[in-house]
Amino acid sequence: MATPSSYTLSSSQTRTGIQRCRKTDKHKHVCEKSMTLLIGLYYLYHKSPKQKKALQRAFVMMDFKASIMPTRIGGTRWLPHLDRSLSAFFKGYRALVYKLQTSSHDNAKAEGFAKLATDGFLILYLLQLKAVVSMLMRLSKYLQKQEVSLAEAYSRVAVTMKGLVTLKSESECLAEVEQVLSDKAYDGIEFTFRGQRPQPVLEKIVDSVLGKIEERFQQKDPVIEATKITGLNNWPYDQSMKQYGNGEVKILCGHFRDVLKFDSEKIVLEEWKLLRDHGYEKYPDSLEGVKWPDIFRLMHGRDVDLALKLVELVLAPPPTSVKNETSFSAMKLIKHKRRGKMSTDTLNDLVAIHLDAPSIAQFNPDDAIMEWMHW
Repeated sequence: MATPSSYTLSSSQTRTGIQRCRKTDKHKHVCEKSMTLLIGLYYLYHKSPKQKKALQRAFVMMDFKASIMPTRIGGTRWLPHLDRSLSAFFKGYRALVYKLQTSSHDNAKAEGFAKLATDGFLILYLLQLKAVVSMLMRLSKYLQKQEVSLAEAYSRVAVTMKGLVTLKSESECLAEVEQVLSDKAYDGIEFTFRGQRPQPVLEKIVDSVLGKIEERFQQKDPVIEATKITGLNNWPYDQSMKQYGNGEVKILCGHFRDVLKFDSEKIVLEEWKLLRDHGYEKYPDSLEGVKWPDIFRLMHGRDVDLALKLVELVLAPPPTSVKNETSFSAMKLIKHKRRGKMSTDTLNDLVAIHLDAPSIAQFNPDDAIMEWMHW
C-alpha cells in the first residue's frame, strides 16, 4: 500500500525548477541580479526610517493611493514572499525608480539599485517570472486547504501544468513583453538594453518548473483517482448520482482489503450506496459547506461502519505537507521567547486549538456564550 509520504508536495521542487533556469539561460546573471535588486530594496527601506519616509513622500507626490513598500523575499514561505515582492515592485515601479535616481548622488546603494531597476534585461525577466509565480501561487493556496483530497490535489496540479504550457504562448503575457521591448520603457520609465536584442526566457522558466513538477508527481494511478469520492463538492446532482462512487469503492476495496478485513466486497458496496443515498436525502439541493463529520454524525448507528472506515482511510493520508509545516509555525507563534516556561501539556493543548478550531470568519460563538452564561 502506498504510504502518505509518496503523495506529499514539496515546494522545494518547484523552487529548484525556477533556480535551474539560471544555468540554461545565456543571460545567466539576470536571475541573480533580480534577486539582488528585490532583497536590496527591501533592506534599504526596511532598515532606514529616513529612506522609508522619503519613499513615502515620493508616492504621495506621484498621486499613488497608497505607499507600496518593497517586501522581503526568501525564507520558508519563499513563494508567497516572491509573489508579493514582485507585485509590490511593479505596482510602485515609477515611484521606486524616481526615488532611487534622486538619491543616487549621495547614496551609493541607491545608485546601484537605480541602474538595476532600469536594466531592460532584468525588467523583462521579472515580468515573465511574475506570470509563472502568480500561477504557482494559486496552486499553492488551493493545496493549503485542509479538505483537499488526494485526487483533487493531483487534478489541480495537472490543471496548473496545462496552464503553464498555455502560458508559453499566451498572447497577453507575450504582448506585454513585446510592448516593453518596443517602447524600451515600463510605466513611463525608460531603460536601455546593453548588447543584442534579448530573447524571452518565459519558455525556459516554464520548462524548468514543469520538469520539476513532473519529476515530483508521478502519473496518477486509479487508486488516487478513486479518492475523489471523499470530496463532497464533487458529488453530482444529476442522473449519475444514482451510480456515483460505485466503481471507485471497488478500486479502494481492493487497495485497502488487508486493512478493512471484510468478508465480501459486495457488503462494502452496499454500505456505500446506503451512505450515499442518505447523504443525498439529507442534503437534496447541495453538499456545499457540508463536512465529513456531518456525514459521520448522520450515519452513526446505521450499519455502514465499513463504508465509513473506508472514507477514514482515504482521508487519513494528507495530500500535502502543509499540515506539518503549519504545526511548526503555530508552535513558534504560541511559544515565543516571552513564554519560554510554558509546559509541554499546555503547548499541546494550545497548538491543538490553533490548528483544529474553525477560523475566526467561520467560528460561531453562540454555543460557547450560552455555556458560559449557564456555568
